[in-house]
Amino acid sequence: MNEVLRVDLGYLSREASSPTGRAGLVNGTYSALAQLAIQPTSDLQLGLTYIRHYSADGDLAHRTGSSFANLPFGENVPLVSNSYGVEAFWRMTPQLAISGWFGYTDARRVDGSNGQADIINYAVNLAFPDLFAEGAVGGLGFGMPPRVTRSAIATRADPGTGLHVEAFYEYPLTDNIKLIPGVIYLTNPEHNAANDDVVIGIIRSVFTF
Repeated sequence: MNEVLRVDLGYLSREASSPTGRAGLVNGTYSALAQLAIQPTSDLQLGLTYIRHYSADGDLAHRTGSSFANLPFGENVPLVSNSYGVEAFWRMTPQLAISGWFGYTDARRVDGSNGQADIINYAVNLAFPDLFAEGAVGGLGFGMPPRVTRSAIATRADPGTGLHVEAFYEYPLTDNIKLIPGVIYLTNPEHNAANDDVVIGIIRSVFTF
């Protein structure tokens, strides 16, 4: 719209090419989204996001968080959801930037039975540009993957809170190759204190052509 405000709209359909059953462009699983981006200064960005989702098979498809957060009412239970997000990015200094988000999803089953679930997630991230070397970036992240905080089906509400903690260092080996080692620490996987914490070491390479 201008240098301060921008609006993005999108529509995704999983079975757009199939004309049968619960499929097609508007009858099958879809997501319609709108996002308002606000940039009052070059160092500050704010965002508001809304997503309307229909899932014929009951899968919210977060691909992260608990099983309940992805399938709040179980497999093949059609649902609709309204998701709301608030995002922010602030470059505090040339060597430090902070970003984060908070998301809330209201999911409701639409198979003729009453059912509703509240799902939340959040994160805070720190970035350190030019850390130890020009072009390198250090990063720290802390947050909670999607979690069902309340459900009409009591047995499908997550019993605890699991957290995601991550650190990485992006180092430019050359102008075209970056090496990114890191570590991820997960507490209470599946938002269940009965599960042991998990530590994951990772190393990634990025090649630019």
